[in-house]
Amino acid sequence: MNVIIDISEKLKIYVSFIFVLFVFDNKKNQ
Repeated sequence: MNVIIDISEKLKIYVSFIFVLFVFDNKKNQ
């Protein structure tokens, strides 16, 4: 059970990181 929590935590960090990069790239292009 602990492993699943760890994976979901890493996934949340990864997704938020991708999101930030995407938003930053979008603002740069405008």
